[in-house]
Amino acid sequence: MGLSSRYGLAGRVLAAAAGGDARELPGRLCEVLCEGVPVDGVTLSLMTHTPARYLLGASDPVARQLEEVQFLAGEGPCVTAAATGKPVVVPDFRRPLERWPLFEAGLQAPLARMGAVYAFPLAFGDQVLGAADLIRREPMTPDEETVAEMATAVRMAAAVLLPALPALLPGYGLSPEETGRPDRAGAHWDTTHQAAGKLASQLGISTQEALARLRGHAFSTGRSRPVVAQDVLGPPRGQPDT
Repeated sequence: MGLSSRYGLAGRVLAAAAGGDARELPGRLCEVLCEGVPVDGVTLSLMTHTPARYLLGASDPVARQLEEVQFLAGEGPCVTAAATGKPVVVPDFRRPLERWPLFEAGLQAPLARMGAVYAFPLAFGDQVLGAADLIRREPMTPDEETVAEMATAVRMAAAVLLPALPALLPGYGLSPEETGRPDRAGAHWDTTHQAAGKLASQLGISTQEALARLRGHAFSTGRSRPVVAQDVLGPPRGQPDT
């Protein structure tokens, strides 16, 4: 991209953070990153390697599906990036992904046709907040300069996201009605967190283990994770048991 592109990207990231509804910031940042680095899709998620994982934004349905599979499997490029604090570059996503067997098992079309994924920790100083996935339709092995510029762009995104976190995290700055909005990026992830907490309390296990059990049950039965989580919680308020 070069220095001129890098500084142009910096300006666009800062512009995305200026004004507007803070809750729309992740979506604006996904758009800016898609335009500023050689990728076709972007996701931003918080606390990626913990039970409290939360999807902030995804540029398109395919990018969102990638995050869904990683959340369900508990592994994948962005989970590793958040856990290690280091970039994870998968230049040819069409090769076998032995590093993440559960993640690979959950990949279905169109995810199986993705070309490359580059995952970077969303970090502010020494603190890793989560991770970003940068996605390409075609395989590409980026050179060191391109990887460095992608990492810089993601760090900039983390810096502008940090002040907006009170408005973005569940229960902070959102009314109960807004927290349950089905169009909000991470809306049904809240249901999984609640179900894991309830299951942990019932069985006397950790939230991490409860989340693993929910994931395992979803995989073994072929049912979606939100449906399994809702089974644990019971029918939504106002709906009778069936």
